[in-house]
Amino acid sequence: MPSLKEIKTRIASVSSTLKITQAMKLVASSKLRKVQSRMTGFEQYSRHLSAVLDTLLRTEGVPRTPLAEQHPDSKTVTLVAFGSNSSLCGSYNSNVCRLLKKSVAEAESNGLKVKVYALGEKIYKFALREGYDVDARYRHWGDGTTYDQMGSLAFSLMEDYCGMKTDSVHLLYTRFISNGTQICTDEECMPLTVSAPASSDGAADTVAADLILEPSASEIAADLIPYDMCARFYRIFLSSSASEHACRMIAMQTATDNATELLREISLQYNKQRQAAITAELTDISNAQ
Repeated sequence: MPSLKEIKTRIASVSSTLKITQAMKLVASSKLRKVQSRMTGFEQYSRHLSAVLDTLLRTEGVPRTPLAEQHPDSKTVTLVAFGSNSSLCGSYNSNVCRLLKKSVAEAESNGLKVKVYALGEKIYKFALREGYDVDARYRHWGDGTTYDQMGSLAFSLMEDYCGMKTDSVHLLYTRFISNGTQICTDEECMPLTVSAPASSDGAADTVAADLILEPSASEIAADLIPYDMCARFYRIFLSSSASEHACRMIAMQTATDNATELLREISLQYNKQRQAAITAELTDISNAQ
């Protein structure tokens, strides 16, 4: 049985851990609110931009963009995995790592060469351990990543796709649904999915029919495609970042609850043992008299 001094030391240790988990929970909660605020506004912009672009690309006479063209002989697939630089966020990173491993296995089973872009130190180290062909340029990207940085990555991948250096680009990330629900997602962004062109038999898109476009639908679409792709990358980054903070907040709340329960049990043990020691001392004093 541990002594009173040992129990007291353990109480102090658990109390210190409890303060740390409570503080980390508050920090994660604060960061989550900030990211949610940015994500809510930007997601509306991104989805409206995609809707406008889709309308333009479905208009008759608009040539198909090279980003929407399927490569006839697919040989290479690029996987962009979004993770975090730090741990203590539950299964956030491990879920993305499992999805990455599954995606790599499926691609290799189809005879494809896989290139991995790891965003976050944890994903990078996992990809390195697995022996994947991983790009290390983005391994330290985290909360401070800006729209311009994500745009530079999007432009780089668009150039690779148009230059036939890759035949498909998939984004592996954790999609934020709510504070308690996040879904690990594999989203293909290249080739770009475009709806079938509107027909001229009266079924033409009503929105496109009401638009007066200047200079032309094809020129506007060509200018919008890079912006739409950059916006998609940044929207996914914000969703992934919000999921990270939500997972960390839940993990720290669970750790706080466990520490509180453990502290209650240890304190009860300390009080019982202390009371037994006092009773023994009183008994000794009574017997001495």
